[in-house]
Amino acid sequence: MDGERIQVAFFEGVAADHPIAVLALYNKEKDVNIFDKTLGQEVQQAVDLIQKREPALVVVCSRHAASFCHGADIKAQAALPLASTAARPMVEEIKDLLNQIENLPYPTVCCINATCLGGGLELALSCTYRFADVTCRAIGLPEVQLGILPGAGGCVRLPRLIGLTPALELIVAGKTVKAKKAQSLKLVHGTLEHLTWARDASEPPFLAQLRNKLQRGQLRHVPAASKFPSHLFGQTWLEQQLIYTVTKRTIDAKTHRHFIAPYVALETVLKCWGTSSLAQALAWETDGYLQLAATAEARSLMGLFLAKSSIKARSTAIRHGQPDTRPLFAFVVGAGWMGVGIGQKLARHGATVRFFDVDKEMIDRAQTRVSRLFTGLVNKHRMSKVEAQERMEAISYTTEKDFAAFEQQAQAAGAISVVLEAIPEDMALKHKLIHEVMSATKNTTFVSNTSSIPMAKLCEGLPVAEQARIVGVHYFHPEHDVTPVVEIIPGPESNHESRLSALRIADLSNKLPVTVGDGPAFILNRIASPFYTMAAYLLVTGAASQERIDKVMQRQGFPAGPFAILDGIGLKTARMVGQSIQGLTGETGANAAQALLGAMLDRGWTGRSFQGESTGFYAWKEGKQGEANPEMKAVSQIVRSRLAAEEDAQHGQGVLHSKRVNPISDADVSDALILSILNEACRALDEGVAKEPMDVDMLVTAGLGFPPQQALAVLLAAVLPLACHLWAKL
Repeated sequence: MDGERIQVAFFEGVAADHPIAVLALYNKEKDVNIFDKTLGQEVQQAVDLIQKREPALVVVCSRHAASFCHGADIKAQAALPLASTAARPMVEEIKDLLNQIENLPYPTVCCINATCLGGGLELALSCTYRFADVTCRAIGLPEVQLGILPGAGGCVRLPRLIGLTPALELIVAGKTVKAKKAQSLKLVHGTLEHLTWARDASEPPFLAQLRNKLQRGQLRHVPAASKFPSHLFGQTWLEQQLIYTVTKRTIDAKTHRHFIAPYVALETVLKCWGTSSLAQALAWETDGYLQLAATAEARSLMGLFLAKSSIKARSTAIRHGQPDTRPLFAFVVGAGWMGVGIGQKLARHGATVRFFDVDKEMIDRAQTRVSRLFTGLVNKHRMSKVEAQERMEAISYTTEKDFAAFEQQAQAAGAISVVLEAIPEDMALKHKLIHEVMSATKNTTFVSNTSSIPMAKLCEGLPVAEQARIVGVHYFHPEHDVTPVVEIIPGPESNHESRLSALRIADLSNKLPVTVGDGPAFILNRIASPFYTMAAYLLVTGAASQERIDKVMQRQGFPAGPFAILDGIGLKTARMVGQSIQGLTGETGANAAQALLGAMLDRGWTGRSFQGESTGFYAWKEGKQGEANPEMKAVSQIVRSRLAAEEDAQHGQGVLHSKRVNPISDADVSDALILSILNEACRALDEGVAKEPMDVDMLVTAGLGFPPQQALAVLLAAVLPLACHLWAKL
């Protein structure tokens, strides 16, 4: 049998009349296997075919080297009818298929060669035996990360196989494990090598090992009712209550009760554990799955997953479907916090990096920080000492702008050559640097990390040939592991090579590249600006304190509130970016955020610092947040008086002029801030700066911390009623 998703072949067994049947997952349309409707139909056909041949052994494997099965078709799951009565038959059809595999009257072996997630692992759990390739790095049931739970037997079979507590640790957190860990959990029976049936091989390389095991009697048919071991812990009501309490506390601590799925998964697993009837347990699992699949949380999280896949597909299309493995030479101009963070990240993943700064002291600090960052990676066992030393040897430091020599070195190595600027948001400084790079090089791409200046402005006055070598790659604060996205901003004349260079930088930074339109502040900073301004306005008018505003937004699911974020960015940087946006957009009049940041900087406050103590909206020590700054109330009153005077001069007495300020409710604080994000998101989409809603979703959730379970594509539908509600209150 040779289908679109699987291949079935029969090989010589121990006895001539009982062959070994091999069912190989092989998606001919993609490089990964997905448990979609077509795969399910073909597996059903394969099971029917296999039963006619009465094999001695059935083997399930993959012909994709990097994928056993990545799980269910998320697009199809997202499109399931919200009504459980309509969706139930589809879910039960998959369960029936896996039950058939589990009840085959001969031993079944699953060879997990690579990534095995969700429905892929549930397929493996239906087999009698499981072996994992020693190189396999991801085995698990990550469904809760999509707002659902394992719905094809995972909540039932996994606990029965490895025990209630370890199963819950995997299911409610959506964790994955490597092959060795899977073996220690008894999730797999052992680890083997070379478990991929290569596309050009006539037979699987592991077939001889399995045939030998079969001959020795190590692979025997075990009835479904007998294949699960007995477990001592978790059998009594008291033990189950203890497990429930401990697991719930863990979920509370990690999710702050912002997500529904882990709790429903916990309750479903415990409920299924409490019955000896496999059929009843599977039915309860279906109920839990359908309950979650209809939630806005699941729709939002699955939407973000699909958005990420679509964004990756766009990058692949720019590369014409071929991976770009060329080495990268990056000349980083500006050895400050951002520049060093970007450069170290690139070097860590294989780039050759040279740091430049006019200030020798800054270069010395950069060298010290790079060393500290690599030492941290070694201490956390993310790389070996030898690897860290090799990567640090690929970094050089200079106070000379030797762009031409650097380009020659890159060309000799067959590498991409870029100059990546991480200097202040000063148009004149950036223009000067661009002219220096263009006059010294012929093929080097100039990559700007500007956070607000449009590429069109940076390209003004340049010949088209030079504009072609300019592109934007906007990193966010903090630049390291917190924000997994970057904005890619093509200039008006950016050529194909420049775009490829930008994508290569994103690859080596381990960031998702979201291509956006050109315009002041692009997407994320543009949307964040009114968010910060509204927060400052509420603080200045006395509607709420900075601590209360931040706590309200954290309760809404933001990892940090607007004032903690501003402290993290740094007050000077935040004000500089805000002033740049204000100037580029032509905005006039009072701006509460700019006035507040200016007053704070006048007092010598800086925001978060990773060295020593510092002050911003909060007190900071060695980068850790302390108490709210008690002086903010007085500073806010001073700023309010100043802004009131400006407002009076322009428009007569306004809101800021009033001496009586009524604090507003937490709900109104949340409405005001979320609406500021939604309004600007709509404008960005309307003006074409954001290409699609999914770009906004991805950037605000990954970059601003907007709750992913409330992704904007879902919330945009609520903008009008929310606006009317808030307007009535104001």
